Amino acid sequence: MRVQEIIRRPLITEKSTVLRDEKNIIAFEVHRDANRIEVKRAVEAQFKVKVADVRIARVHGKVRRQGRFVGRRPDWKKAYVRLVEGDVQLAPFRADATIVHYDFSRRSQIPLVRITTFWGTPRRYDVGTAAHM
Repeated sequence: MRVQEIIRRPLITEKSTVLRDEKNIIAFEVHRDANRIEVKRAVEAQFKVKVADVRIARVHGKVRRQGRFVGRRPDWKKAYVRLVEGDVQLAPFRADATIVHYDFSRRSQIPLVRITTFWGTPRRYDVGTAAHM
């Protein structure tokens, strides 16, 4: 398996943000067949950092319905990567934010913000609740 295929995307959630700030742990979605050694090599090669520890968790896909039809999302794997003490913050978590527009039809009048990550996927967030729009 190639190094570029191992790391799918960074997981940017409330839990992963707290882990990154307090314990220097970064969360990634990784290939289902990847193991700890491959994840460590991929992170060190792509981001030029030293990895101290890797923990892997398998996540079972959710069962979803569309009317009377039942389907299932695929299983996936996530990795918690702890960086060596004193290493710099990784690039995917440095986000550029720009205000998209104010939605005056809502009571709270909270601005929507477009955040572009290292992976280049622009996302729209509600600043007040940080809920994905």
